[in-house]
Amino acid sequence: MTLRLALPLAFFAFAATGCNSLQHVNVHDKSASKFATRVVVRPDGFPATKRSKGGIELGYEQYRGNGNQRVESGNQVTLDGNTITGPDTLRNEVKIQQGHVSYNHLINFGRFELEPRVGLAFQQVDVTAVSATNPALAPLSTRERGTYLSGGITPRFKFNDMMAIEARFALGLASGRRSADGELMLVFNPAPALSLRAGYFKREQHLSGDFGTHSNLEIELSGPSAALVLNF
Repeated sequence: MTLRLALPLAFFAFAATGCNSLQHVNVHDKSASKFATRVVVRPDGFPATKRSKGGIELGYEQYRGNGNQRVESGNQVTLDGNTITGPDTLRNEVKIQQGHVSYNHLINFGRFELEPRVGLAFQQVDVTAVSATNPALAPLSTRERGTYLSGGITPRFKFNDMMAIEARFALGLASGRRSADGELMLVFNPAPALSLRAGYFKREQHLSGDFGTHSNLEIELSGPSAALVLNF
């Protein structure tokens, strides 16, 4: 795009906002929740050594959170072409659903295990913003879908065959999007192929909006986490 064309377009986008500053939509919740389920299959023929073996991991995660956001005078938030202008207080809610498929490689050092993984994540983010000071205003909402390059690592210490503790870390990257997730979990293995996990998670996520027409989404969630994992 030439400079002669870019300048008028930028001016038009700025004028369309009514000269108000476009503000991010923030969802910060320290009492959010996460649930995950995963299946890990390590068939014959995958890379393997005496201490390690590769496999395929399929997973689904769901996050829920909410929080209040102040929109100051002269600012506005815009989602999918709809706008709320400050001064106002918004009640924001988010639901994140994510599925992933990854190559997972288990490395065993006795009681200590390491599980690096890399693959793709498919994500849907639903955000709703409701005016707390003017209920007559229509709520703002958006649904963002995207595919991420994802990767992560899980260090784990096994107390015995039934109990362990692990820290699971994950990153997701795409154009205009990024996410980071970490959790500390207590692991209980009631059966050889079944693991139950409970603990605490923290997630940060950024989704860039279109210039002048869509607010960025800034999400920070933390709270209790639970997971069910099947290993074959």
